Amino acid sequence: MKKVVFLCALLCMSAFLVFAGGSGESGAATADKPMTWRAQGYDNVGTARFDAVQYFCNKLKEASGGRLIVELYTAEALVPTMQALDGVKNGIVEAAFTAPDYQGGKEPMLKLQAYRPADPWSDYQHAEEFFERYEYLAEKAWTNLGVGYAGTVQFQPNEAEHSNKEIRKISDWQGVKMRTAGLGQELFTAMGASVVTMPMGDIYQAMKLNTIDAFEAGGYSDNYQNALHEVVKYNIEPALHCGASVATESFIITPSVWAKVPQDIKDKIPALAKDARRYSYEMLDTMNKEFKTKFEAAGVKTIILSGDEVAKGKLAAAQTLKPYWKSSALSAQFLDEYCKYLREKGWEDIAKVIESGK
Repeated sequence: MKKVVFLCALLCMSAFLVFAGGSGESGAATADKPMTWRAQGYDNVGTARFDAVQYFCNKLKEASGGRLIVELYTAEALVPTMQALDGVKNGIVEAAFTAPDYQGGKEPMLKLQAYRPADPWSDYQHAEEFFERYEYLAEKAWTNLGVGYAGTVQFQPNEAEHSNKEIRKISDWQGVKMRTAGLGQELFTAMGASVVTMPMGDIYQAMKLNTIDAFEAGGYSDNYQNALHEVVKYNIEPALHCGASVATESFIITPSVWAKVPQDIKDKIPALAKDARRYSYEMLDTMNKEFKTKFEAAGVKTIILSGDEVAKGKLAAAQTLKPYWKSSALSAQFLDEYCKYLREKGWEDIAKVIESGK
């Protein structure tokens, strides 16, 4: 009888050890038994922006020694694009690369993170320098929304504005039917345009039928690939809604999943994300320059706004940021960091306008 009891106890202990040692959740990740995540993207397979996120995923796998694999899925493949936050929070997918401004209604600071029409710079260096000032606020915002945040992996260089009406002055926007999104809606409304909201996929037909007169949507490469050069007369530069860059592809993760990532892998991610931001900016900037020439070859004329008109646009944009002091605690902190940075770099006129809203 004692032998039977002993054998039963031994079998139970063996089963426990096998379960504990062999479970992917309890054991440490190895190249033979890596952590594998499904990550929802918001771009489509085959686009340059999707490829830029894949670059980050590849670098992460390499840096982790094969212990962490992020399988990137095209937009809408796993969850609806606009529901990526809920999908990650509820564990439907382990991770997502999403646009911060999609959650601007829940946390206004994330709308400010994406881009600001008031930005007076148009280069990667300033964009990266300022981003590193406020990224801690992005982490707080996503944490407050119930997910883990591992970094922002893409900078999209200054977007494009196209029109069928000749725009040379800020006053020329008066009455223009303008498709725009995010903070661009507030800016163009302030400049007198009639703002229209519609998906990017509807722009071609809307321009062809004169339902809208102008639009902003992505860069020259995206817009050319969507055949939008066929329905516009003018490129307007610089793009007043986003003359700098868009900080996007926030890498968010289910908290219970993020908690299991070894610290040495977590420590590598900030540098990998920074490298991916640089890579995406340089790649997309090169493509935009190439595709701008294709717009012009198709007969689209480029209008360059004067320095005085651009300055008016920046001050108008600064006015639209004033209400964000009271939108949330994090948006107020963001504007504080923003104004400090503007003053340090000599753009006191823009900072002064924004601070007048305190």
